[in-house]
Amino acid sequence: GTGNACHAAVAAHGGDPIGAAVDVAYNVARGASTPMGLTRYERAGDRPPFLSFLSMEWGLVADVDLNTESLRFLGMLRSTLGALYYIFRHKQHRATLSWLPVSTEPSEKEATIFAPSTLPPLDAPLPSNWRSEPPDATYQLLMACNISHVDEKTIMAPDVGLDDGALSLVFTN
Repeated sequence: GTGNACHAAVAAHGGDPIGAAVDVAYNVARGASTPMGLTRYERAGDRPPFLSFLSMEWGLVADVDLNTESLRFLGMLRSTLGALYYIFRHKQHRATLSWLPVSTEPSEKEATIFAPSTLPPLDAPLPSNWRSEPPDATYQLLMACNISHVDEKTIMAPDVGLDDGALSLVFTN
């Protein structure tokens, strides 16, 4: 789960092997630390924002994660079987996807996760520097990754740093 993904991303970032619980315990015991970014997600309506260090997933990954809980006893095989089921079922989800590309320009002020959002409201037109996919398109998978791994075996966003201030957007349609 989340702990496995966190361990895998931190280990890979530090050049350590990604392994079993004993490896995690060793890395914790040696006391090394590294900064890790948090992401603040805002949602429509009056729902409060939430924070995450891992990813936001929608579609295939969420379907597999939520709908295979009864198969947890299978370990990693759970995810493989669930993914195969949903891939062959070819379940599609409709969405309008827009994003702000990473800027190489330095920011004049330091952003914090507790500051009011500087993003446009969800129902407002987007500024010209945003990118969008066609409205109401169909997707099988959509993820915004804050770290490289989504579990100890799956590298979803290999170029993501632990604290680089950006998300990698991964989607299939």
